[in-house]
Amino acid sequence: MDGAEAPLVPSEMRVSDQDRDSAVEQLSEHAAAGRLTLDELEERVSVALAARTRGELGALTRDLPGNAGRPAERRKAVRWMIAVMGGSHRRGRYRANRAVNVIAVMGGDEIDLRDAELDGSQVSLTVISIMGGANI
Repeated sequence: MDGAEAPLVPSEMRVSDQDRDSAVEQLSEHAAAGRLTLDELEERVSVALAARTRGELGALTRDLPGNAGRPAERRKAVRWMIAVMGGSHRRGRYRANRAVNVIAVMGGDEIDLRDAELDGSQVSLTVISIMGGANI
């Protein structure tokens, strides 16, 4: 042995905090698309945050589509919610923009943000109701 070390295989290379954060974001997008349950997401995120090598991170997304470095396709962000002479209901999985305008004229809007994917840490709703209302 001449004292030279063998080169590292890419899967054995150490990962950075940014690599871990990127993996968590990718897993969250897959959960939002319905490919992972919340329990699976929680389990994989905890493994991602403790990962030391690229191989460990790669194993977390190996069974998910878009694993070739392509970002997962995101839903178009909702910016406007309008109800005219009737009602509208927004619930379930949808992506809410940082600023959403809600208009209800002679009708009502029901907005459920519990399962919404938010573009930022907070969402600003501007609600205008004329002879109607909004339930948030």
